[in-house]
Amino acid sequence: MALRCFRNSLSPPVVAAADLSDEFFTIKTRFRVPRSKRVLFFLDALFGVLVPGSMIVFVVRGFWYMLNYLLQFPRFAWWLPVHSAFTSYGLGIVLVFASLLLQRPAAWVSRRLEVRNHWILKIVFEDLFMLLATVAGINIWRGAWGVYDEYVFKGHNDSQGIDDGGFLSAWTCHILGMGGLMLMFHASSALVKSFEIDGEYPNGEGCFLPASSLTMFKHHMGQTHRQQIIVGKETARRLAPTAEQEDLIIHAGDAGPIQLEHVYNGGSSRKNYDDEDGRDLNEWKAKVEHERRKSSV
Repeated sequence: MALRCFRNSLSPPVVAAADLSDEFFTIKTRFRVPRSKRVLFFLDALFGVLVPGSMIVFVVRGFWYMLNYLLQFPRFAWWLPVHSAFTSYGLGIVLVFASLLLQRPAAWVSRRLEVRNHWILKIVFEDLFMLLATVAGINIWRGAWGVYDEYVFKGHNDSQGIDDGGFLSAWTCHILGMGGLMLMFHASSALVKSFEIDGEYPNGEGCFLPASSLTMFKHHMGQTHRQQIIVGKETARRLAPTAEQEDLIIHAGDAGPIQLEHVYNGGSSRKNYDDEDGRDLNEWKAKVEHERRKSSV
């Protein structure tokens, strides 16, 4: 919290990253040093790995071991480690839903604190909200980890103390996990590539968790489709004939169709383009030919 890096302790499922993002190769350092300052950029990246990165591991490890202690009940002989894992998993699911449902109220409080210029209180409040989401993510990880240890090729130690099922269990989880993330274009969710700064998002946006996978893809595909439309219209505008060219087409005479295509394409090879109204070249030529005939009557 002192370094304003606590929000980086969030983990899936309260955080999701799409591989289709335009910022896939963009890595933000803690102090946002530009890459043009190579030495300072290297020191900034090194600081991020050694100091905040290590502290994030401390946070996760500390909560993990506290849960190991709190969710063990030695007085009950029937209580097994897998029961602790299922309890942690269920608790994590409840906390994840609670975090998602509290996003808008938390954003409202953050906006009020920002409007009143209570910047320190805003950062502390957002960190407390991130603490809830962090505990939710750690519970999910711990629960899933314990369940996989119990049911995914659980082995037994042989005479030399080697677990005969651990190797197969590890590779199965790795292949299924990475393969599934790649197929769903979510492999970036397994990485920690950038550092976000506590309190840097205005208007309460820092309380919204980036966990909406489906809407994130919908937004990205919508942006891509809109960009394609914009590029197509700009291309059609550049390829559209000028007023002088249209006059030349109208007065082309018997050589109209050949002259038409020559002028429309700027003398280049014959191609079909869409204009701003979605009409292809043949429809456009037919309209111009019709106008030429009307003017000749």
